[in-house]
Amino acid sequence: MQETKTKRVIVVLGSGRSGTSLLMQVLESIGMSVSENLIPANVSNPEGLFEDADIVNIHRNLLRELGTHAYLPLPEEWMNTNSVNEARFKLSRILSQRFDSATNIWGFKDTLTNAFLPLWFRLFNPLKVKPIFILAMRNPSPIVLSFSRQYNESEHISELAWLTRTIDALHHSGADCFIVHYEDWFSEPTKIAEEILSYTGLDQYFTGDVKEVLGQVIKPNLNRSVHEDYQIQNQYVLKLYDVLKDCRGADFDRTSLMAVVKECRQAMDGFKGWYLIAQENIARVANLREQLQTAKEKQAEIPKLQKRIGELERENQRLSEMEKEILRADKALNHLQELYLQNPTHDRL
Repeated sequence: MQETKTKRVIVVLGSGRSGTSLLMQVLESIGMSVSENLIPANVSNPEGLFEDADIVNIHRNLLRELGTHAYLPLPEEWMNTNSVNEARFKLSRILSQRFDSATNIWGFKDTLTNAFLPLWFRLFNPLKVKPIFILAMRNPSPIVLSFSRQYNESEHISELAWLTRTIDALHHSGADCFIVHYEDWFSEPTKIAEEILSYTGLDQYFTGDVKEVLGQVIKPNLNRSVHEDYQIQNQYVLKLYDVLKDCRGADFDRTSLMAVVKECRQAMDGFKGWYLIAQENIARVANLREQLQTAKEKQAEIPKLQKRIGELERENQRLSEMEKEILRADKALNHLQELYLQNPTHDRL
């Protein structure tokens, strides 16, 4: 196993609907290894999501066990829960398996990774793995509209999802990442891909023609840059994207960017009570659903119990009939014994 193979992993971050799947497709085409167990393509991502199904399932189960929503901040002290310990064990095994099967540098993506980065750092550090973060960025206006169309979310919730996930990605990574703007794939794809090759270390493995490879991945119909005149309402979304517009590649003003990230986090913490109420309601609904499921399972057992009761009643009837037969036979035997004793010739027989 090569040293570089065991020390690096490419982690694609982003809000969702921001070009993460396209970025993963580009990365694979220029030499990055991906999981063999990928989530299949769907209507919203006909070319494929390029998401590791095992990692996605663990993330989703953990989110459910923590009793929160994908668009909300995680509960306080979430890292100290048994659920996290179990997820950490499972992810550690997956990480080792992926490294063993990868032909070069392995990478993955899932929108929940943005929030769960502290957990992943606990996996990377003991193994001395260096994560290489690439943030897929896109104008939030089309993202909000895409959230509305694909997931039937309101514009306000979609804006909050973009803000929360983008802040998580930048805060937890310290903005130590390579930023790719979706719109730039259609104006300077070769330049971006060559910079990514150098940044990630994939240039050690890729020997093909970048322009030729990208011609098969960056298709004109993917350039959905029309915003349909939607105006972002959340001022912090506007403020964060305003500074992100000038952040490209690995060389950008991290100090200014992180200052805005900090300001956005503080503003969100100021309304912490709202999302705490939401988390309490989510936990309450989850508990009610669990009770309902238990009731349904018990109700489903009723026909089986009724059938068993019928079987037992029939068995009891059969035993009762047998008992009557035994009593009749016993009575007949007693009668014969009495006749035998009354027979004066029985001594001579």
